Amino acid sequence: MRAIELNPGFGWARHWYAHSLESQNRMEDALREMRAALDLDPLSVPINWDIAAELINLKRYDEALRQLDKADELFPRVPIFSYMKVLADYRKGDFDAARNIVEPLTKQPELMKDPSFIALFAAQAARDGHAPEARRMMAQLEQMRKTQYVEPIMLIEVCNVLNDRRQLMVWLRRADEERSSF
Repeated sequence: MRAIELNPGFGWARHWYAHSLESQNRMEDALREMRAALDLDPLSVPINWDIAAELINLKRYDEALRQLDKADELFPRVPIFSYMKVLADYRKGDFDAARNIVEPLTKQPELMKDPSFIALFAAQAARDGHAPEARRMMAQLEQMRKTQYVEPIMLIEVCNVLNDRRQLMVWLRRADEERSSF
């Protein structure tokens, strides 16, 4: 709050204040602060995707998708917006729309190095009935953990779709031990 008092026009202060409100489960307040941050810094990629994240957490999926469409217009070819659209579509239950977004992403080789996207692709493979492929990607993520951070929460969806309770408990334990911010 002090940073906002000192410089009310500093969008990043409002952005981080919104995240602190999230951690207190004050989601509507967090969304209001994130929108204020966007008003101050409309060309911020992280603020644009964080507004969508707030809306997804609030189960306002269509509004999140509209926000992401606007962000996509401003920042074409920024994969995080597609990632967030897939999350909104999954939560909304529109698995066909999600699949239509995931498919072209899998053809971008640079995304095959990003643990979050690998987890997304694994979840889609599992949803499409390709359990061995999903498990291969999970094993790849397990190997990646040796040299870089792999956000455990990203694997929860894969474990759920595969109905793999043992791995689910492994990744949930890791999320707790690593103090996942997700």
